[in-house]
Amino acid sequence: ASPVREPEGTLMSRASFAAMIASWFENSLAVRLIDTIREVSDKPILMCAAPHMSERVLEDDETLRDQMRYSDPEFLDFVVSCAKAAGADIAARHRHDVIWQDDATVGVNGFTKIEYSLNGLRFTMNGLKIPPFDPKHGNEDYGAIMLGTILRKLDVLSNGQVLPVQQEPRAAE
Repeated sequence: ASPVREPEGTLMSRASFAAMIASWFENSLAVRLIDTIREVSDKPILMCAAPHMSERVLEDDETLRDQMRYSDPEFLDFVVSCAKAAGADIAARHRHDVIWQDDATVGVNGFTKIEYSLNGLRFTMNGLKIPPFDPKHGNEDYGAIMLGTILRKLDVLSNGQVLPVQQEPRAAE
């Protein structure tokens, strides 16, 4: 028998839901680590958000596919905006920056496009017994986009000390 999830509930209060997300972020290990770093350093700190789950779960996971909230753009927009608002508020209070998932990698709001989801074949080729699909991680293309975003932010924070200076091509003589 497969596990049964509780049926969808009704969101009674958007304010309570937003407070729940804020509390979850505030009490996260990442924020506690930032507070520990802040005790000894005032250097810039970047927190990178984990990738959203893959859109593929909306097709493959029966328990998610059948929940109407995951096909409701208004609900998904609300969830993502609550998370970003809570993240911005916490970042301001704990003095760090947040790098959110690049919009180019997002399909359905709150989910990573399938083409940026981890391809299990890359792991099985190395002899590891990983499931054929991993809904929670990004692939190398996702990583390259996010690394570029992180490096650009670090370059800004360091006043141009991270990325090489782009020189204008010389005119032909």
